[in-house]
Amino acid sequence: MASKQIDNSERRFKLWHILLGLACVALTYGAWETLLRPRYLFDRAVASLDQDPLQAAQLSEEAFATSMVPFPRAQLLWTRALLKSGRWDEAVGCYSLIEAPGQLPSVELIQLGDESMQAGFPMLATFAFEAVPPQSLDYVQAIDGLIQVRGAEQNWPQVAELSNKVESNKLAIESQFLIAVGFESQLKFQAAESFYQRVAESESASAELKEKAYRAMTRIALRLGERSKADKWISQCHARSTNDWELQLMQARLLRLQGNRDAAMKAVDALLASSPNHTEANLLRGSLSLEAGLAADAAVRLQRVIDNNPYSKEGHYKLALALRQLGQPAQAKLHFAENRELNEASLTILELQGKPSKDITKSERTKRLAEAYERLGQHEIANQIRSSSF
Repeated sequence: MASKQIDNSERRFKLWHILLGLACVALTYGAWETLLRPRYLFDRAVASLDQDPLQAAQLSEEAFATSMVPFPRAQLLWTRALLKSGRWDEAVGCYSLIEAPGQLPSVELIQLGDESMQAGFPMLATFAFEAVPPQSLDYVQAIDGLIQVRGAEQNWPQVAELSNKVESNKLAIESQFLIAVGFESQLKFQAAESFYQRVAESESASAELKEKAYRAMTRIALRLGERSKADKWISQCHARSTNDWELQLMQARLLRLQGNRDAAMKAVDALLASSPNHTEANLLRGSLSLEAGLAADAAVRLQRVIDNNPYSKEGHYKLALALRQLGQPAQAKLHFAENRELNEASLTILELQGKPSKDITKSERTKRLAEAYERLGQHEIANQIRSSSF
């Protein structure tokens, strides 16, 4: 009897161990399927992202779908893989389903932003950069990214506004250059010159970027009639080639500013001898002729400007002045009207790209902004604005 009881106990003990073993196997399998396997799939997706983004998309989607706990990093990786695969609409849809993207690693959000910009998809780049929280150590880099996005859209008021988010001297030198462009486009020349000068004197700026900064400061000085500054900055500029039109035209404008109109005319004529239809050269030469009282010559040259660039505000205005001097008021009136409409479109852009107004809906703002850019002949930017609204 005692022997039978021992046998039963041993059988129960063995059965208990078998059941316990099976439970451990089940738990291990469950942990593998719901916790460890998603991480394994995620790591495989990371490894294949650059070489095979389609596979990375499949792996990260499976990692997200099989995880028993929220796995937003897999969603973000899935978004990046879809983007790299050229499936932009799916990438936006995937990203939009991420809850609290600001809690994701900032470096991964910035990677998505950079990749979106490289792909020419500024809308997704904006989402990614804007998700980086201000307390993040990568926040300055995110602002750099947003400045690049807004700069590509030529949304200069927002570029200038972004410069107030962080200490501007911490921004990348390329961003500081775009901030200068933003201020210049808003006619805030003092602020623009300050940033351009910072770029020109920066050790981290490339020679090309420094050259652009010096030329921009020369351009501003010429526009403001500051002869000594124009002389100073243009002396720092270097010809990019034997036919450096931009620099040669600035030199001619400086001669004009110095009161040497005849020398300025000769300089521009030398440029036009090789390229008689050059828009900027004809605009300057027409302006010089107008100042010299040569209305007929000015009208011919300014008409070439309009033929090449029907969106030239200055061209329309000065052609109108020349035609009025030639006794053609009806024709002059048409060009005055065109100049006025182009200026109104520019003002509309400055107004709508400034701080959002409660008096206009986002869709109406997008529509009017795109129409204004279309009116100025900047069709690519108009299309970018329309596409970014979806």
